[in-house]
Amino acid sequence: MSWPSKRRRARVARSRPAPPRSTRSVVTERSKAEERLRAGTSWDDQGLIFTTAIGTPLDAGALLRRTHYQLLKRAGLPRVNFHALRYTAATLLLAAGTHSRVVAERLGHTTPSVTLSVYRHVTPTMQREATATLDAVLRA
Repeated sequence: MSWPSKRRRARVARSRPAPPRSTRSVVTERSKAEERLRAGTSWDDQGLIFTTAIGTPLDAGALLRRTHYQLLKRAGLPRVNFHALRYTAATLLLAAGTHSRVVAERLGHTTPSVTLSVYRHVTPTMQREATATLDAVLRA
């Protein structure tokens, strides 16, 4: 068992709606209903998407070794840590104009300023959009 570092705050369970495309891609060969039936009274229903065979949370290390890296390899993607997916999702949401408060809540940040200081970096697309916006304002 590993303990969180002193720097990390206590983890708080949170629930966020998942977009249909991401939930469809999570579907596996075995449905959750079949897993529950196999587990019988041992099933611990915590409302999780990714679980062990008895419904409990997956061990992060095991998830990376057994699933995450294999899926990346099968998809022809580079081997990146799981946190990179979080970083990518946050960056894409912010770049698409999602309000920083919403992104902060999805990430479990206490304030949008935390989110913006970590995830808001300038991409080439943002630079082009800023240039086009400035041009449009100056022409008006």
